Amino acid sequence: MPVDYGIPCLRRTVQLVGLLFDRLYVMRNQVFHGASTKGSKLNRRALQASATVLMDLLPVFLEIMIDVGIDSDWGAVCFPPDVDGPPKSG
Repeated sequence: MPVDYGIPCLRRTVQLVGLLFDRLYVMRNQVFHGASTKGSKLNRRALQASATVLMDLLPVFLEIMIDVGIDSDWGAVCFPPDVDGPPKSG
């Protein structure tokens, strides 16, 4: 069931932001699963546009996380770094 935000322009903004992030997720999948590779001309314009959007949004996200999220519980990191390094062969 969709959330009723009450204000038509806010409702439309939420829809557009949702669509934007859906498209960014598709681009992410293409990059990380090999559909957009280095040197390939396929999807270059879409990849550049996606990178531009993310570079514009990153400072906003960081500001929100710093200002509002400092007291929030973000949960455990899903994939903590391996402090011991790769397993030794031999």
